[in-house]
Amino acid sequence: MTRPGGRRGIATGASFHPYEALATTSLVYRRAITAIGVSGKYDRQQVGAEVRDAWAGDVGVAIAVFDIMAFGVGLVGRLGYATRPAITEASRMTFGGGVVLGRLAMDCAFQSYGVLDGGTHRVGLRWTP
Repeated sequence: MTRPGGRRGIATGASFHPYEALATTSLVYRRAITAIGVSGKYDRQQVGAEVRDAWAGDVGVAIAVFDIMAFGVGLVGRLGYATRPAITEASRMTFGGGVVLGRLAMDCAFQSYGVLDGGTHRVGLRWTP
């Protein structure tokens, strides 16, 4: 039996306008080789008459394990812990590191993920004007 519409749905002639807004802010305090930071995020999604809001926040500590200030080069190590609902297989612990070359920074993080029989790697590149 074939279902009407399948993955494309059924044409009704009606239209809707999806909308998404994301706002984020962060604050970092650095003293010597230690940096403490907090961030907050807000996301609002709307599809048709359905509206959903989400809030999230992060707190972190970074320690520069190698910092050559004269050359503007630094290595940073990170360790994180997050609370998650029991429905996900993602590990609560994450770890990673980064390299800072003046205004350019590259970050890498690893998080174990049971369903993937391994984990996920996240890599970011950042330029600070």
